[in-house]
Amino acid sequence: MIATPLDDGHKVCFWESLRRFERLYYSGKLQCRHEFAVMTAHGDSLVPRARDNIAEFFLNSTRHEYLLSLDSDLDFLPEDLTRLAKLASDHTLDFLVGKYAVKSDEARWCVDPLPGEVPDPAIGLQRIGLAPGGFTLVHRRVFEEMIKQASWWPHWRVAFNEDLTNRARWHFYFDGVVLDTEYWPDKPRGRYLSEDWGFSYFARRLGFALWLDTQTIALHRGETYYPLGARRMTADEAAPQ
Repeated sequence: MIATPLDDGHKVCFWESLRRFERLYYSGKLQCRHEFAVMTAHGDSLVPRARDNIAEFFLNSTRHEYLLSLDSDLDFLPEDLTRLAKLASDHTLDFLVGKYAVKSDEARWCVDPLPGEVPDPAIGLQRIGLAPGGFTLVHRRVFEEMIKQASWWPHWRVAFNEDLTNRARWHFYFDGVVLDTEYWPDKPRGRYLSEDWGFSYFARRLGFALWLDTQTIALHRGETYYPLGARRMTADEAAPQ
């Protein structure tokens, strides 16, 4: 299942990328053996809560094994999504991310690497320490294991709605909970992990390996595209097929 928490919808590059994927996928031109479905979440100004709503919808829909989260400021090719799906399926990966650059520093990628880990020269996979949520494929067993282990981490349980009525659901993405010094004890900045890095942090604590596909790269849309030297789609590539 492909899902995205929407912002103001002004990132045209994302919609062009997503609609191009849908055209090629549903016309059978991608020659993909995996079944995809697309979902967008509207009307929520809080990204962690939007991610939680998406995860709840995904878990209640037992048709799909993987949740592919895409942020609405990314520009990607249709083959990027099918490649991630194929890698995860062929190598039984629970947590796989594609690359995209940090907006404030195009020389950095939105992942935290592990010391000594290098990409597999044949398939491009590399183990990482923390993962972003914007270009991320997660198997449902990661969410299910978090639910099983909720007794030792009560933050995963959402007890009440805004109107104070009981709500039987789960809170997987949260910020302001895990200090970065818990992950980097030698770097005492005293900042909290973001909701996506926090999610990947607990996935690793539960024994799931985080993988980066170094050969799948999306462009990150800010005031310009990041990285600045990245190749954009040609007019022929972007045209309806």
